[in-house]
Amino acid sequence: MIPGCNKRGFVWERPHNSVKTMTMVGIIHLFRFWRKNPLEVPGTYVRLCLLLLIMVWGCRDVPRSEENSLTEGQRYFLEIALGNEYGSNDPVIHKWTGTIRVAYYQSLPQPLEREFQRIVMEINALSHSITIEVVPEAVEANMLVFVTDPATYAKYEPNAKPYLSENLGLVWVHWDNRSVIYKGSIYVNEDVDTTCQKHLLREEFTQSLGLLNDSYRYPQSIFYQEWTCTTSYTELDREVIGYILDPRITPGMTRDDVIAVFNQMNQSGF
Repeated sequence: MIPGCNKRGFVWERPHNSVKTMTMVGIIHLFRFWRKNPLEVPGTYVRLCLLLLIMVWGCRDVPRSEENSLTEGQRYFLEIALGNEYGSNDPVIHKWTGTIRVAYYQSLPQPLEREFQRIVMEINALSHSITIEVVPEAVEANMLVFVTDPATYAKYEPNAKPYLSENLGLVWVHWDNRSVIYKGSIYVNEDVDTTCQKHLLREEFTQSLGLLNDSYRYPQSIFYQEWTCTTSYTELDREVIGYILDPRITPGMTRDDVIAVFNQMNQSGF
């Protein structure tokens, strides 16, 4: 990577204007100095301006051929899995590597319990690595499901408190220094109607797998940023979920790492 480039910017963002500005200012000063002192332009200053020009050239928008062959679902996965809505913005893969043992903070109404069992069954069917189990006691669990009021959830997860006033559902997960998720919880507001509670259960639990970002791109997706109450996955959602549960996608992977794995998948046909 050429010094001065932002690694993420090399893919999606335009080069920072500050580098271009520095270069232009340097060139202007050099030109003015040369007009007054045509034989006294210092070599160090010339080399500095040349270096800045090289930095701008290296940071220009360059098409990434590695991404050209990615599927729509793979591109969507990059958007959803690398980043998060709140807390640390750490652009690497975070995921579980062991069994997720889920317990309810308190008994769920039957419609919600049945819905959650359906969600677990659907996710387990997509997994080639971990499994999800519902356990009877919180002491056995590494994931808790709260359908309750904001104050009750804030007592359990104090760091989430600032976000509860503006969210009817929330996921909060913890990972170690290897980016492995080892515990978490989800919150669903108890005052929302049943259909939207089902949606929030599905959305927040799915995001707890390590799919922590939302998107404005697909209105029917469970990861859609705007408010919806959809209670099923799209085919694109299923593809994205399958990738986070694929053992070839490992904790700590960067965007480039994931793209390399996707290209290997596409070339091999699976």
